[in-house]
Amino acid sequence: MLAMLLIVFHHYGVHSDWSNIPSASWERICLNILSPFGKVGVSYFILISGYFMSRSHLTSKKIWNLMQYVRKYSLLIAGLFFILGYHLDYISMWSYFLPTIFQVYWFFTYYVILQFLIPVIRPWLRQTDRSIQAKLILLFVAINYIPRILGVGLKVPNAYYPNEALAFLSIALLGHLIFIYQLKFKKYLPIFGVLSLISVFIMFQQHYFIENYPWSFDPSMNDFYFSLTGLNSLTMLVFSVSTFILVLYLPNWPAKFPKLNQLMFGVYLVHDHPLMREWLWKKLIHNELLFPHYKRFILASLITPLIVFLLSILAVYVIDILGIKIWLLCETKLKKLNKANYLS
Repeated sequence: MLAMLLIVFHHYGVHSDWSNIPSASWERICLNILSPFGKVGVSYFILISGYFMSRSHLTSKKIWNLMQYVRKYSLLIAGLFFILGYHLDYISMWSYFLPTIFQVYWFFTYYVILQFLIPVIRPWLRQTDRSIQAKLILLFVAINYIPRILGVGLKVPNAYYPNEALAFLSIALLGHLIFIYQLKFKKYLPIFGVLSLISVFIMFQQHYFIENYPWSFDPSMNDFYFSLTGLNSLTMLVFSVSTFILVLYLPNWPAKFPKLNQLMFGVYLVHDHPLMREWLWKKLIHNELLFPHYKRFILASLITPLIVFLLSILAVYVIDILGIKIWLLCETKLKKLNKANYLS
């Protein structure tokens, strides 16, 4: 639930129109604080998958049902906008009909790839000594995350960095390591606390760092992937893993709301559909108009994503819970009606 809330705040920060807000303003500082945590929320989802990797029993049927669930939301939202008068071209309709293949939801496409990889990796995880697992997994993560940092520090161009699929796999494997070593982490909690504070401080400085560091040696580095808060960044990885370990030792109050947690994936499908995203953040919400009243802006920036989060939960509840109940009720009544007609 916390992960999805962070993602909603991130989408508010990156998808809204802030072109008229100066970089040196309280409003921009507020956005810089809210925006970085989207990929942290994504990392939490992947870490959870990795945490249960060795114990999960995922089948091709479950993956297929999950893909159909995503297709349902993709088509439902596209159909709603079509009814409201939005033009949907041929290419868009194919994308909404096959959302996994055409990355309508980028996270889900790579999540499905990860789900297919887990059954292949699981036998190795169960059969291999955990110390060997730890060495190989940490080496794999280091190969994926260290070269770009070295490239920046040494100003050497074309440094390797992982694509999303390898980033997902790296984070999931770290989640598995957290599971097998979590009892030993308790005495190191202060260290993880310090690492989380250092990494989040660096994340908040991303705009200053990107604007002031000489990128002329490799212009390709001045892109989203080198963002200190991106899924491919070491700072994001350190913060996500450190805080995830810290949260493991907190009271598990989210477990008291299992039905609410089950709705979180639907929240992502509702509010981050391309059509909904464009309408929601650019046409419906105009918090940039509150500039230069920074107190109102900051208050609105805290409240607006929270309202979107709650309304998305309500929408998913209506679609998933009430929709199914209504469907089953109608199906039962139709069966009774057909039976009555047959007997008559």
